[in-house]
Amino acid sequence: MLFFCIYTNTSAQKNHDINKDDESFLILWEKEFTYYAKTIENHFGILFDSLWKPKVFFFNSIKHSGQYRYATQDFLIARFYKNLVPISEEKKFLIQLVCHELGHALTDQYSRRMYGTPWLDIEKWEKKKKKEKIIEAALLEGVAEYIGYTIAKDTTLPKITSLPKRKRGSVWYTHWYYTGGYWTVKPIIDSFGIQGIEYIIKNKSFPIKNWNIRKGAILYQKKAFFVLKKRKE
Repeated sequence: MLFFCIYTNTSAQKNHDINKDDESFLILWEKEFTYYAKTIENHFGILFDSLWKPKVFFFNSIKHSGQYRYATQDFLIARFYKNLVPISEEKKFLIQLVCHELGHALTDQYSRRMYGTPWLDIEKWEKKKKKEKIIEAALLEGVAEYIGYTIAKDTTLPKITSLPKRKRGSVWYTHWYYTGGYWTVKPIIDSFGIQGIEYIIKNKSFPIKNWNIRKGAILYQKKAFFVLKKRKE
């Protein structure tokens, strides 16, 4: 599994000093982000901010592949991917990486336009309880995963049977952020498209009992279907 995002303002930012050798590759990466931003717009029908252009930096990490930074609205790509551009159709993992991070930017910009706040306020998020963090991160990552899988046409999709009901070890958290988030939002976006994404951005949490997040996610899906079907009537 690729580990895409880091929810901090500091750790990755300290490691993206640009050297001369980076510059030509950064230009290529920014071209890829620009190309796939347009691809996402055409597919989903939601526009990025008209004056915004993707800005990319490299950072030193062997654990994380990339990050969208909510504070500065730019991107970090792990330096070990530096020379893997231009991206060919066969490099689905890179297409998924780029589109995943662009998914964060798109939903963040939409949240700012519609509600006047970023999708994720890092300082406020860090002060939340663990359960709240997990739910918000799962929905946030789920939408980004959905966009990444869709544009990359990745067939290695998470299966419902792989979802744990309760926490089991440290891997459980990452599993829920990505697989659990994707599983939660997929039927909503499949059925309602843009309206489904809008609903998730506006309703970015749900209650859980006894750490049974799967049950909470099912109730979240049911409520989303009820509300969105009502709007169509």
